[in-house]
This record gives sequence, C-alpha cells and structure tokens, in this order.
Amino acid sequence: MPIEPPTFPNTDVLVGVLSRDHPPTEECPSQKKPPERRRGADVFLSATTKAANDMVDFVWKDSQGKLVNPSHVRITAGKYTSAMYLAIERYDNSLTKAYDELNDARIINYARLVVLFFAKEGGGYGTVYPRWFKPPTLKEPELARPRARTLAKRWAELLDMIEG
Repeated sequence: MPIEPPTFPNTDVLVGVLSRDHPPTEECPSQKKPPERRRGADVFLSATTKAANDMVDFVWKDSQGKLVNPSHVRITAGKYTSAMYLAIERYDNSLTKAYDELNDARIINYARLVVLFFAKEGGGYGTVYPRWFKPPTLKEPELARPRARTLAKRWAELLDMIEG
C-alpha cells in the first residue's frame, strides 16, 4: 500500500483587518475592489520554513489567499509579535499533526506487510527475511519555533552591537 506524502492544512491565523482599501495590484487592477480587499476585511498571517538560512518567513493574506501588504494591516490580535507567535504555533502544530499521521500510516503499512509475510511464509529458525524487513524510518518535521528562536538570538546580538 503506497504512502502518500503529508498534506498540510491551511495554517493561516486571523490577526487583523485591512486599515484601508488595498491599492490596485497586477492580480486585481480594477478600481472596484472585492470585499476581501476593502477596509475592515480580515487579514491572515502564516509562517513558513521554506526560506533559506534558518529563516522563518511570514506571509500576509486576505480571506481569498491573495497577498496583502503588511503596511495596510491593523493588527487586532495584540501586538505584531503576538501575531507572529500565533502563526508559528499554528504552523508547528499543523506540521506535527501531519507528520504524526504520515508516520502512523507508515508503521501500519509496515505491520500489515509483516503480518502478510508471516501468514504466507511462516517464521522461526531458518526463515529468510526480505530486505524490506526493517522498521520504517520515521520522518521528523522541520518546525518554525527553533528557527524563530535562532533568528531572535541573532537579532538580539545585532541589537547589542548597535547599542554597544
């Protein structure tokens, strides 16, 4: 039974609203703005570890998933850092859950193969076991929190240098 790669749920967190109508973009050049691009529309933040060099990227989106300029956002979820924390937590929790489900499926698949093998071949002394007869390697997600911690330490060092 083939194992599908993990599918990640939407990790967007509602963190604020548009403080003004979003200006025209290439995606939405018309003067008449859809409701999700008007003042007061919900804005979501998500974190990602796809960035290079142990960075965490944050993506601001409207309710339709289109990018939003953070300068047009009024945060309603506390401070800017609170919004970042919520996005990191949602990302890490979603990623951990997806990898747990993937690893569970791999273990169950392996157990089925072992049961089928013993039902077919029997077991005991002298049984020749196939090459696949090793427990599956479990996959670990690359979480955003450790990257954010490293990044925060670097920024703190930079701040010390600037103020020092």
